[in-house]
This record gives sequence, C-alpha cells and structure tokens, in this order.
Amino acid sequence: MKIAIDESGDIGQRFWRGSTKWFVMAAVIVPDVQDGCGLTCQAVSDYAEEFAGGRELHFAHNSHDQHASFLKYMHDKDFVYVSVALDKRKLLRISPQILATKQTLLRFCLDILFTELKPWLDNPIVLLDTSGSEQLNKSLKRHLKEYYSPKFNGDHRSIKEQRYVDSRTEPLVQLADYVAGAVRHHVDKSYNSRSYEQYLADKGKIIYLEDRLHDLPPKRRSYGRNKRKKRHHAWRRHRPRNRY
Repeated sequence: MKIAIDESGDIGQRFWRGSTKWFVMAAVIVPDVQDGCGLTCQAVSDYAEEFAGGRELHFAHNSHDQHASFLKYMHDKDFVYVSVALDKRKLLRISPQILATKQTLLRFCLDILFTELKPWLDNPIVLLDTSGSEQLNKSLKRHLKEYYSPKFNGDHRSIKEQRYVDSRTEPLVQLADYVAGAVRHHVDKSYNSRSYEQYLADKGKIIYLEDRLHDLPPKRRSYGRNKRKKRHHAWRRHRPRNRY
C-alpha cells in the first residue's frame, strides 16, 4: 500500500494576526500497484488535466466550488484516509511545548497518526512532500525510521520505504492536501463549507489530538524537552576544568 501525508494550517500562536486555530495532518491510503498508485492517482491527474489545465491541485489556492467539484469527482475512487485535528488553543493550555517548533508538532502528529494506522498497515510506502526545509525533512525521516521501520518493529506493519516527492508531480500528495484542507474547514466552524460532510465523511475518520495526548508512550510525551537537557549535559561534560 501507499500512504501520502500532508498538512493544513500553521503552527503560529498569534491568533489575532491570522494564525489558524486548527492544525490538521491527513494520511491518504491506497492499494499498492507496481507503477504509481493505479486508478486513484490516474483519476487525480485526469481531473487536473480536464478542469485545472494540468496545473497542480492545491486546496489553499482553489475556490470552494473547485473543492466541492474535485471531492465529488473522487468520492467513488479507491482510497481511505485518517486525519488528526489539533485545536492549538487547547493544546497551549495542556502541553504548550509541542507547539515550540514545526518539528515537534509534526513528530507529535505523526506518532498519533501511525499509532492509529498500525493495525491496518501492510508494508506501506510513505510519501512525504518536499516543500519543507531539508533539515526538517531529514529530521522527520529519522523519526519515522527510528520508531516505525522493520529494523525496530520487525513486522509487516512497519514502514517499508519513505519517499520524498514533489507535490506538483505526485497526484496522491495532491489528494492528501485536499483531504487535509477539507478536514480543517470542517473542524473550524468559521468556514461555511459542507464538502467534508458530503464527500469525505464516509471515506475515513478524524482523530482529535487533545483527547489522545496521554495515549503516547511516556518517552515521547515530553516533545521538545529532551534535546535541551542533552545539550546542557553535553556542555557540562566538555567544559574545561579549572587547573588552578
């Protein structure tokens, strides 16, 4: 199987300046085929060619009518999804260190996402968009490898391979972008959109992260803290001694 992951929203905390209240990460899953992802990806490409002039489908850049049109077109195609939705204002009260950096937030969301997906995984190939910085991409790749690779889990539910792809040429990532955007417009009541209820509600589910914070293993609950401690101890360990 193939899994494409994308997000919608930002990690900002200045809500009075336009930061999004919700952050959403979505994973779209399709059966694996030898080349690409089969009829589902072909349908995304066909829609883009016919209705978008061959340009990349991007939820944030398209109109509401385009959202509804595309999701209706894809409704009967072979894919399912799982998404995680995070109310940042609530998380600031519960565990603010998770919002310290984009890296800590994405790691947190990925852990919840793959904990939920694990019973259904079958040697998946995971596709991630290269739009992030190279440093962030490498960090997320190490994180997924450490916790979800066959070397550490040793079963078929581990990640077979990670691929960083360009969303402009990868239809499955474009579909994941649309799912993430539609879910965020659904959970954020400031948007007057019914695309999710009409075309996505029966294709997957939403996990609300503030209700799942305490489900993580203890070693990964303190996101953003351990690195500071390690740097501090390393400094003390290598501090030159006073010879006098």
